Amino acid sequence: MTAVAAILLALAVAATATSGLALLAVRDGRDRIHFAGPATALAPFLVASALAAGGAGGAIVAKGAALAVLLAATSTFVSHALLGAAGPRGPREGR
Repeated sequence: MTAVAAILLALAVAATATSGLALLAVRDGRDRIHFAGPATALAPFLVASALAAGGAGGAIVAKGAALAVLLAATSTFVSHALLGAAGPRGPREGR
């Protein structure tokens, strides 16, 4: 593994960990959905880039890139579907 690949993987782990900590810190379920964004959009591209930088085979890099694009393309729709299923937002207490 090259140093560039290791740095990209470390950034992917940091983005996912930060997103997870934000999910724990926020109380409102609707706000939590927005903090899941870096884990579903940024981290897969960093992992796919790490595969490419690490010298993985072409098929593996292509599958990683396709997965990253799929996650980035669908995460917004899934988030909005979850928000719609949660029902109308009422008045927020404590703010």
